[in-house]
Amino acid sequence: MSSSVIFIGSPDRSIKKSQKQYENYYGLFVVSPADLLFRIFASFIPPFGSKYRKVHVDFLGPLLALFSLNALLIYGYSFKKIKISLTPLESMLTYYTCVPLLSFILAKLGRSSVNFCETLSLLGYSLYGHLFTLLLSFILFHETSNAFFFGSLVVFAGASSLRLILVFLNTIPVPAARLLVCSTISTVNILFLIYLHFGFMHRTFS
Repeated sequence: MSSSVIFIGSPDRSIKKSQKQYENYYGLFVVSPADLLFRIFASFIPPFGSKYRKVHVDFLGPLLALFSLNALLIYGYSFKKIKISLTPLESMLTYYTCVPLLSFILAKLGRSSVNFCETLSLLGYSLYGHLFTLLLSFILFHETSNAFFFGSLVVFAGASSLRLILVFLNTIPVPAARLLVCSTISTVNILFLIYLHFGFMHRTFS
């Protein structure tokens, strides 16, 4: 399978070698079950060590996260007493269209070597933090315990966001741009999870 690999320790040389046009775009959707499970697990691990230092790019994992999260939001939304204007699907599509584009533009302004496909994959895998946070909150407390939700947010969404910003941090050579890019991406990522919780899963919050 064709994949792009980001070596965190030496972004400039490694990324440029990996930024060739994919010979087979179909390969981005072909991932073995074992590799997929590892990549989901790795999305919560900081990019340190030989196993987690490289980021494999595929679209299967992000699509699975999007579909699973959307299904959970639709189910949780059916119990909500007060509805909002946007549907779960509209919210997910808006986020996954605008945020990767914004992140890519900001990263390029900081001369990051992360390309757009890598940005889509990184942000897609970071949604597993959202999925696990909302799923546990729904199963254990039916989204009524805000304390448990924010605790899960720190553990799962915090870990996935940390990996996300560390990847960008180590691929942006301009020091002044690192703070802007990483703080913007992490803030939007976490605020989107809070929006999903109160907008679709919390039964009484309007």
